[in-house]
Amino acid sequence: MPIAADENWSTLQRDPAHTGYVPASFSAASFADAWTITTDAAPSEVAARAGSVFFNDLHADKHVYTHRVSTSTGASLWAFDIGQGSYSPGKRPYGPAYANGRVASISYNQTSSAAPLQVINAATGGYISTPTYDAQFSDGSVPTMVGDELFFTSGYYGNAIFNANAATGDRIWSTTSTGQYGGYVMQGESVAVDQQYVYFFQAGSILVLKRNGALARFIQNPFFTRNFISYSGEYVGGPMLDSAGHIFVFTDNRQRGDALPIAAFSLFADKPLWRTGYSYVGDPAVRADRLYGIRSSSTIVDLIDTSTGLVAASINVGGNDNLNSNVIVSDSHLFVSSATTTFAVDLTKSNFPVVWKTTFGGSLAVTPEGYLIISTTTGLHAVKLK
Repeated sequence: MPIAADENWSTLQRDPAHTGYVPASFSAASFADAWTITTDAAPSEVAARAGSVFFNDLHADKHVYTHRVSTSTGASLWAFDIGQGSYSPGKRPYGPAYANGRVASISYNQTSSAAPLQVINAATGGYISTPTYDAQFSDGSVPTMVGDELFFTSGYYGNAIFNANAATGDRIWSTTSTGQYGGYVMQGESVAVDQQYVYFFQAGSILVLKRNGALARFIQNPFFTRNFISYSGEYVGGPMLDSAGHIFVFTDNRQRGDALPIAAFSLFADKPLWRTGYSYVGDPAVRADRLYGIRSSSTIVDLIDTSTGLVAASINVGGNDNLNSNVIVSDSHLFVSSATTTFAVDLTKSNFPVVWKTTFGGSLAVTPEGYLIISTTTGLHAVKLK
């Protein structure tokens, strides 16, 4: 059963189920570019609460800092050094997560039996706690925060799931998968969480844990191809949950930009329910009985029936560049981006027209006040939606 949604953009694709769904309606007539800020390097995706946007940025001193800026103006409010490491030039750090007045980010390229994860006071930028974990040259991922609980993945050989108390830094539990059905993931993945379970995709299978860390079940992924230990095992994204008991994942290990089919699983079935015919990129969104995915090497967003995996409709936004962002779906509009342009599509009309666009592209998020935040290769751009 899904966790009750709040208004914050708290983690990958907004919520612990990673749905990319914003329960709000907008009018394109109100959309207006609000502000732009430039960062030291390509910033991460963002988290947001009322009045504040949080992101991570690699500075000239080779340390990554978590930043808080004003939602309405982009003005800097504080910065906090979360760690140093060897980071590939031009590669974005993973974003922060927010819940219950706290911000947390996983350090990058850590090799340690006790790598530090910094938890920060969202209002003041002050230190709160430091949960630790084991990792080996891991670039991290976006944590999933639920109340006072912090869920994340790493491990010296991957496939480790951690649960910590964000207020105290104490570890609540951790478990390392035995690798049943193969597959290793060391970085990039955000776990999904609902009221009963924690979901981790280890490429060869979906590992489902009870909220106390006890094993609930493995579900084999028959589409997995990389059946060996990979010291750079990666899955950028996270399992996506809907209200009908489906678990959606890409079908293999996955780096940023990779194109793969999407498969649907269920807690109550030993085999996949379906697999898409096309491959997709970015992070999809789900609303009601539709999964919204960017078809690879295209300007097309497919509306996929969540019961069958078949394409029920398609939206071609046009433009000169292929789409490559995450997808956001609201009650009225769909937002999607290429490297250079962000588009808004009116979902209330049967022909799904593009009703607005701006010449900024990148990772997308919507704040509680209704600002669209675009994380570009050079900074952040904000659009006031209402």
